[in-house]
Amino acid sequence: MEAKKKDDQLKKRVMERITKEEIKMKPRWQFLAAVYGMKSLTVLLLLGAALVLTISIYLVEINTPPELFAYGRVGREIFLQDFPYFLVLITVILGAGGGILYSRIGTHYKKTTKTILIMTTLGLLVVAGVLTAARIVFNLDQYLGF
Repeated sequence: MEAKKKDDQLKKRVMERITKEEIKMKPRWQFLAAVYGMKSLTVLLLLGAALVLTISIYLVEINTPPELFAYGRVGREIFLQDFPYFLVLITVILGAGGGILYSRIGTHYKKTTKTILIMTTLGLLVVAGVLTAARIVFNLDQYLGF
């Protein structure tokens, strides 16, 4: 009974403050815009990361002939010298940004760090795999100009 009384007092104080100080509530659309904006930005970051990863895979494919590894250490050094590290770094940054935003959407208590890491990584790899497969299946290399 005492808890109900405290709850009623709190409600009364809040309502008094709202009417006395003329506090205006934010419209619902602002909250919805923030939620959908966050979701859209998360999807865009993860799609961007997948696209950059796909470009990295493509550049490795066209710049690294399979015979290169037959030369042993020299072949590995040439591969490591031509590897697109910058694109991989961009992929990691975009993927981490998408993971951070994903962790802030919805019910937070259900998402562990391990779950967030697995979901963003799997999403990134699946989309990159689909883009790579589409490039191979539809023979898009001729349209890319390489």
